[in-house]
Amino acid sequence: MNFDTISNQTRNNQEIGQVIEAFSTVKELSLTALHDNQFFNIEKIAQLKELTHLHIYIKRQIKMPGFQNLKNLKSLVLHNQIDSATGKILNSCKDLRYLSLYSCSLGFETGKKLSELKQLTTLNLNECRRYFKIGEWLKNCQSLQHLKISYVDIDSQLLKKIQSLKI
Repeated sequence: MNFDTISNQTRNNQEIGQVIEAFSTVKELSLTALHDNQFFNIEKIAQLKELTHLHIYIKRQIKMPGFQNLKNLKSLVLHNQIDSATGKILNSCKDLRYLSLYSCSLGFETGKKLSELKQLTTLNLNECRRYFKIGEWLKNCQSLQHLKISYVDIDSQLLKKIQSLKI
């Protein structure tokens, strides 16, 4: 049996490692953490080499693994994660086309890493308020067509530059 998509929306995700091992050829994975989920063996996500879409919705921050094996990843959605985790992922996944970092704690270095994503067409930075400002790096995102930046620090000079982008 070959599955293309797994969506794990349970109250208790303690067995996520076993789920991932059972479906090693999955192309899409959505993990939705509800209530008091505890993710054990989440590093096994890095073993899903065929993965093209990864969505992780978690109410609390978790330690994220490096994703250097996820060369095929085109779509990534992370909610409520910390900068160090996001940075590791962006270092590995250079062919992302869709990236949502909703309510993530991002730092200055994240902008630089975002500018290296040459295929990126959609970027959601809604509610990325902590320590993160839209910066000069945005002009390097040449393929960008959709930008969501609600509740993000932005100054008037930069707003003019954003208006001149072809998005």
